[in-house]
Amino acid sequence: MQTQAHPLELFFHQAVRNSYEGKLGLHDPELTGYITRLLCDFSEAGNLYKVIDKTGRPIEDLEGMIEAADPIFGSASSFDAERSVRKYIGDYALFAGGMYPGAKD
Repeated sequence: MQTQAHPLELFFHQAVRNSYEGKLGLHDPELTGYITRLLCDFSEAGNLYKVIDKTGRPIEDLEGMIEAADPIFGSASSFDAERSVRKYIGDYALFAGGMYPGAKD
């Protein structure tokens, strides 16, 4: 069964491919696909701040996210949850860095 594509997937894929291949000369379909999926994921408002603190409020800064990822002192419920949160943090940093290249936080 084929999964339904995100409504912006074709747009993001073309934009990423044009940028990576056209401007950078980087021909990597796996990377292009990953970045396209990342942009689709973060285009959904509920996916921007997925990491929450112990009170259930979303964490908006990377430092707070990293602290929350700790399964012992943070809010991650297990080491598997920690791994998932750290992947999200990496994706969030990649997204935020691409969207706001001049930002320092």
